Parts: sequence; C-alpha cells; structure tokens
Amino acid sequence: MLLSLIYWNLSTGFRNYILQEEMEKALPILEKLESTYKNHGNWEFLKHNSRQWRKIVSSSLPTDEQQLTLAEPRPSFRPERPDGRRNARRQPPPGAERPPGNEPPPRAERHTRTEPPQPPNQLTPFVMRLTVLDADNQLVFGRPLRDSKKLEKTITSDGKKVGTLVLTPDINFMDDRAIEFLSKQTRDLGLAAMLVIFLSFLIALPFARHLVLPIQRINRVTHLLASGNYETKIQRYSNDEIGGLARDVNRLAVTLKKNEISRQKWIADISHELRTPLAILQGELDALIDGIRKVTPETLNSLKQELNRLNALVQDLHELSLSDMGALSYNKENLDLTELIREFFESHEGHINASQIQLSLNIPDSGATLFADGNRLDQLAKNLLQNTLRYTDKPGELKVSVEKNTYGINLIWEDSSPGVPPADYPYLFERLYRVEKSRNRAKGGAGLGMAICKNIVEAHEGDISLFQSSLGGLGIKIYFPSV
Repeated sequence: MLLSLIYWNLSTGFRNYILQEEMEKALPILEKLESTYKNHGNWEFLKHNSRQWRKIVSSSLPTDEQQLTLAEPRPSFRPERPDGRRNARRQPPPGAERPPGNEPPPRAERHTRTEPPQPPNQLTPFVMRLTVLDADNQLVFGRPLRDSKKLEKTITSDGKKVGTLVLTPDINFMDDRAIEFLSKQTRDLGLAAMLVIFLSFLIALPFARHLVLPIQRINRVTHLLASGNYETKIQRYSNDEIGGLARDVNRLAVTLKKNEISRQKWIADISHELRTPLAILQGELDALIDGIRKVTPETLNSLKQELNRLNALVQDLHELSLSDMGALSYNKENLDLTELIREFFESHEGHINASQIQLSLNIPDSGATLFADGNRLDQLAKNLLQNTLRYTDKPGELKVSVEKNTYGINLIWEDSSPGVPPADYPYLFERLYRVEKSRNRAKGGAGLGMAICKNIVEAHEGDISLFQSSLGGLGIKIYFPSV
C-alpha cells in the first residue's frame, strides 16, 4: 500500500512536470497563433487546415523539434468512393479467366506484409497532442478532447480571449528509462519510509512507556478514590502536565477526605442537636405521667419552649439545605439598602431596648442601591441581630454602618463583648459550630445562623468576613455589588 502510494505520487508529479515542460515549448506556437489570428480576424484560416498548421509550427519551433511533429500520420483506412463503397482491388469480370501461368499462388504461399516492431512506450510528439479551440470552446484544429488532465493556455487578441491552446498528456508519457528510474526511486523511498517507521517505533517505545506509567498510577489512585479510600496519594510525579494532573488528584483526595469528615461530623451534630430537646421533652412528659411533676402553666411553658427550640432548629436545617441546593427562591429587584436597614431597626426597636442594647446607626440618607431580594436581606439582618441579642453581655452596644465606594456597598455590623478569638473565625460559618465559652446551647443557638447568612450573601454575589470589633465584640463586614 505504501509503495503504491509513493509510486502514484511520483508518477503524477512526473507527468505534471513533463506536461509543464511541453507547454513551455509550445509557447512560441501560442504567440504565432495570436499574431496570425490578429491578421485574419477569425479562425477560418486554421479550421481543418493541416498545411496552415504545419506552417505555424515550422515557423515557431527549432528544426530539431520539427522532425517528428510535422509529418501527418498515414491514414489507417481506405477512402470511400462517391457511391459510398470502399475502394478495393479491381476484380476481373464474371466469367473471365486469368491467362495461363498467371494463377495466384496458393494462400499459404503468399507473402504476408509484416509491420516492423514498434519500440515499447513510443512517445507521441507534443505538437500532435495540441488542440486549438475558439472562444466558445469549439474545435478549430487538432484532436477532440477526451482527457480531463489537460493543460490550457488562453489565446488573446487585443486583450480579449479568442481561443484556447490545449495540451493533452501522452498515454505513454514515460519511456523505458524513465519507468526504470521511477521504479527505482519508488523502491528506495519505500525502503527509506519503512526504515523511518521502524526507527520511529524504536524511539517512541521508551517515550510511550514514560508517558503511560504515570497515567497508570493516576488510574489506580482514581479507582481507589472511587471506592472510598481517600488516604491514597500519588507519591511520584513530574513537573509537566501529567504531573499537574497528579497534583490535582492528590488535592482531590484531600478535599474528599475533608468532605467525608465534615459529613460525618454534620450527621453527628444534627443527631446531637435533635436528641437534646427530644430528651428534655421525654423527661418532662415522663415526669408528668409518673406524677412526679404536676401539670402547671410553668410546666407546659417549659415544654413549649423546647418544642419551639426544636422547631427553630428544623426550620434552620430546612432553609440551609435549600440554600445549599440552590433551591432557595430569590426575587431580586433594585432597592435601597439604607432604607431597608432603617425600616428593619424601627420594627425591632422594642426588642432591642428590652435586651438592654444601645443601637447606633451610621447610614447615609440614600444612594446605596443594589439588586437584591428584600425578604432575604431582612432574614440576614434578623440572624445577625439574634446573634447580637443572644450572646452580647447586658448592657451592650450595637453599631451598624453602611458605606458606599466605587466597588460596591459595605454593611458593617459591630457589637460589644464578649468577642470571638480570631482563631475561631474560619469556623464560625460552619454548620452547628459554637464557641463554647460564650456561644453555648444554653443561650438558644444551634450554630446555623452564620452559615445561613453566608449563603444569602453569596447568593447576592457578595462576600462576608469577620474582624475584631472596636466595641470589644465581633465585627462582621458584608460586601454587596452596587447597581
């Protein structure tokens, strides 16, 4: 297959080269045709006129090029008579007899005319393969065109196309020496190609092994990760793209391990949070059933508080799960954050005063416009206010500021002591996390408020961060992109 392709490519290129060379030799004929056409004004002088064609060729080509091109081929048929019959040997009239002694020899004894053997691959002179067409591609002189692989040159007169000189390739475009040369080149190139392929295989084999081994290691590690073994890692890797993939797989293993630990901790914490109020309710009800405690308004109020705490925990878990799945609905519109904050604190003024918290607002009159859901921002402010009222020592302080800059809008929330150690900042947004010394279960928190706040802020393409408040407590900075 390879040798056939090489031979076809070489022979095609060789034939095109020969055809181009022959057309270069025919350019003087083209120039002569143009000048002769200009003198006559049409092609009538050349139509089926072999004498005029020989004259044009003889005046255009050197003498050595004319030796085999000007002779007309001898017709291979006998001309017809006017009555439509072909000329034949004259036969004696019927009944006539040949003179004695003139009888023709027997057919076997007749001398047969033998044609001289033709040399193999006899080349046809290029002049005999030239065809002249008029402007409408009608035949003027030459052979009818059959080969599609022809070469054409436009014949012009006064800048206008008046015809086409067409050169068709010779069927036997190569002689024996050319065929032998082409066959030798094909064999040599075929052997060279096979040698190059063999050497390429020998060189590529170690490189392929070098590339495949790291991929096999990565494949084994990914199978272990898929089976739940997150402790495995790729020990050796290079600094190329495959090494980068190995490092990413190692990071994936670490991330999966952290997520698995977080999932187990999450399940354990939820079970613990649900078990605590349920245990209290069960103990209270058992005491009432056994008669240890009497049914009083205080007892029923204690049961209701535990139910409320349990209901709040379930509601927070539900909202957090919706937020994580992206199923929490947001109806965003352009609104003024300063107006929303002002209305929120007006509606909660009584609750704040009852908690002995002194409120300080530092917000502009207007101009803090953002694209947000007002109900979700109200929920965000409620969660932050619950944390402040729940964990701030009484009497305490709360300062809320709204700042606008070229990048967006900042909502800054600061309360008084007790504060949170900076080492706990990265964990405050985790679910069910508490700083045990000050944010404990006795004060009613489940550790989900800050996680819900973070999800709401991120849903508005914002960012939330923590810092030490100048009042001695916790500072929260929330960024929103402005409209």
